[in-house]
Amino acid sequence: MAAFDRVKSGIPEMDRVLDNIRLGDNVVWRVSSLEEFHLFLDPYLEQAIQDGRQIIYIRFASHPPLTEGHPEIKTVHIELSHRFETFTVEIHSVIAREGRNAFYVFDCLSELQTAWSTDLMMGNFFRVTCPFLFILDTVAFFPLIRGKHSFQAIAKIRDTTQLFLDVYSEGQSVYARPDKVWNRYSETMFLPHLYEPGSGAFHPLLDGVQSSRFYQVLNRHQRPGEEQNRDAWDRFFNLSRQMYENGMDLMLITPGRVGTSSPELGVPTTFADISEFEVICEVAESKAGYNPELSYGSHIFQDLVEAQILYTAVFENEQTKQYHPEMLQAFPNRFADWFPDLAKLEKVIRICDVSDQECRVYNDLAHEKLAVVLD
Repeated sequence: MAAFDRVKSGIPEMDRVLDNIRLGDNVVWRVSSLEEFHLFLDPYLEQAIQDGRQIIYIRFASHPPLTEGHPEIKTVHIELSHRFETFTVEIHSVIAREGRNAFYVFDCLSELQTAWSTDLMMGNFFRVTCPFLFILDTVAFFPLIRGKHSFQAIAKIRDTTQLFLDVYSEGQSVYARPDKVWNRYSETMFLPHLYEPGSGAFHPLLDGVQSSRFYQVLNRHQRPGEEQNRDAWDRFFNLSRQMYENGMDLMLITPGRVGTSSPELGVPTTFADISEFEVICEVAESKAGYNPELSYGSHIFQDLVEAQILYTAVFENEQTKQYHPEMLQAFPNRFADWFPDLAKLEKVIRICDVSDQECRVYNDLAHEKLAVVLD
């Protein structure tokens, strides 16, 4: 088949509206839940199976599998680790091996945040993967959860993909609004559309009453204020700022380097994000490739000194006499209380409330010794 040839999505009326999905298209569906994604994924899979397509499911997330009940689909399991390059190279190897004209389903892109801490790396992954799929004349479906990512990350994905569609639903009403359709245009293409999964009807909203209902649904799906377009780390550091302003003393314990530009080395952040902490402790985890290494000539170290923030590190050698992180397991993790929509990240980010006990920090600068004691 030739590049940009039309293919069927399984929803004929949507094909007419979008002038078809084409070979080379990456199709991103921004949804509120994976149930919404299935409304468009399932017809796509059924049509692709009927047309005898080679379908590959890239499985890396913790959510339920997206292609259950389809033994014809080849599932490739990729371990989702914090190593961006390793993960990306493994997926690119699969794409290269499967060759041209393959059809793909990817697990939810939002899950990448659990491994890479920041959703900007999710955007980087898409920017290097989407063009590779495009030149091999594939078709790929990607789900993305609404409201959990920054403007910058979404912009990277939207700028790179060929199709980007927003899906909203309430009760029996399902709406889809194309945000980007590359190299195709019609007078009604970018209007909100009402989709009826039972009948397959897919038509633009042209009257005021239907449009009003859609915008009411849209407004109910938006989170208020700044939280709407912040990733998990942004929201966590914003919370830490509020806690500091309320008189709480905070200590940050983080793997590897704080302030790095790469999540493979630690936690990417800026000094503005961590300026509310009294103590910052970097922890070595050599098996994961995390090693503390604060550059004494860096601006962030100068900022720590000027702000009188105590920096320390836990090494996997004789420099660290005792380190018992399991003691923190005895204290409640408040992360899910403050971020119920991000509860699956509570194993990645812990907010340990030790306010019921006295936490003291002893620092002997002369002998370079430090102790943190809980009573």
